[in-house]
Parts: sequence; C-alpha cells; structure tokens
Amino acid sequence: MLRELGKLAFLQWHSPLETTRRAHSLLSIETLEIPISLGFYYTAYSNDNLVGFGTYAFVSPDQIPKVLGKNREPMRHEDFHSGDDFWIVDIVAPFSKNSALNVINVFRRDLPPAIKRMRAIRGSRAGNVRVLEYFRTGAETWAPKYRTIESILTEAKMETSNLQTHP
Repeated sequence: MLRELGKLAFLQWHSPLETTRRAHSLLSIETLEIPISLGFYYTAYSNDNLVGFGTYAFVSPDQIPKVLGKNREPMRHEDFHSGDDFWIVDIVAPFSKNSALNVINVFRRDLPPAIKRMRAIRGSRAGNVRVLEYFRTGAETWAPKYRTIESILTEAKMETSNLQTHP
C-alpha cells in the first residue's frame, strides 16, 4: 500500500491544480489512504509510465451535498461506501489533458456492467463547476451529459426525502 500511496501522491503533488486544491480538496494527500485501502481507484499508464489516477466512491443521496456543497469537507472512510451512486471523486493527471482522458477511459472500460451511471465534478480554470454524468448505453458505450450542481443537489434532496418518508 505504501508504494501505491507514494505513486499517487507524486502525481497529485505535480498537479497544476494542487496549489488551490490543497486547502479544500475532497482528496488531500492525507486522505489518499482511504480509497487505496478500499481499492477505490484506477490508474492510467502510457508507455509503462503512470500518467494519472482517479478515485471513486459509492455515495448515498444524503452524502451528495457533502460531495458537491460549497463548504465541502474531506470524505471520511464511511463516506466512500455510503450508498449506490457511483462518483468519481478526483482525477489527477498532471502532465497532459490526454492523461486525464486516459483515466476516464479506464473507468469506462473497467467498471462492472452493473454500474449504469457515473458522475464527476468538472471544474475549469475560470472557476465554472458542473457535474459530468456518463450513462452506459451499451456494453462499452457511455453517453456524457453535463448538469448543474444545483440540479444534482435538488435531485439528491428529493431522493433523501423519499427515503425518509418510505423506509
């Protein structure tokens, strides 16, 4: 596990977004241990070199505000497996945009067929944040769709209230 932690921390440290990410990241260096210990990560290689990684979680509707909210908190161990909703928590691919695409392609290729949807927070250098959803439309085909954070939070609130009224 230490070897994996070292490789992933190396990539995260070299991420150009890391300087702003350090203070409020869902995935700080201290919390890399959680997805590694759970096996909740994928790595991408190019020419036998590690070029990126992505971590994921299975989140319950009541945890989605914690993942997306303005006052995001670091995820705890139990948050990573609190439900059935598949979220890509973080993608770190510091050396090129193609490396980030390689990580996404690893997710699309290797996810079990039972997972029909995956979501990821997509930010830009301009500060725009939205959610990218991928829906499985075939055995190896995924269709992307962008959504606003507000629409995801509203949906999660409705799902949470439905769970509370229909136990």
